[in-house]
Amino acid sequence: MDKFYYKKGPIEVNRPWQRPTWDKFLQWQKDFFKIDGVEKYKVWLCGGFLKNNKNTWDIDIVLTGVPEYSKLGRIMIEGTEIGFERYNILFDIQHHNTMPNFYPNKKIVQKIVFCDRIIKNGKIITDWSDGEKISNNLWIVKRVMPNPKQYKRMLQGYKFADPIKLN
Repeated sequence: MDKFYYKKGPIEVNRPWQRPTWDKFLQWQKDFFKIDGVEKYKVWLCGGFLKNNKNTWDIDIVLTGVPEYSKLGRIMIEGTEIGFERYNILFDIQHHNTMPNFYPNKKIVQKIVFCDRIIKNGKIITDWSDGEKISNNLWIVKRVMPNPKQYKRMLQGYKFADPIKLN
């Protein structure tokens, strides 16, 4: 087996993660809500994990509320690290300027992410380098939601699960 490598901002992982389970998610959630500052944000569980956790490799978490940049980056990074280090699961944590939802009409969503690109096994798999760097580990990017892949699935009749507010 080839050596595994994943880099997202300051986080580097050298072992493949496992598919997420509800048990591990609930354990992670308890740890995540202990991070200082999380209580200032609404925390949303969304994405494929809600529909079928056996058919996804990550858990999508969206934070909403007024961003406090100095704490927001630390919250997103620490939450992601907890996922990797304690549960061997990938958590994709972002901040959005609006509640996460899959609207039938496209709209621009402002996201705050903690890296400008994600690298997996030597390949850039996500590129936000067109975003505006706002601090050492934060970028603001604007994206059309639903994205083209999601929109195509919607046109084919796929119904995305509604986000769940966790707090």
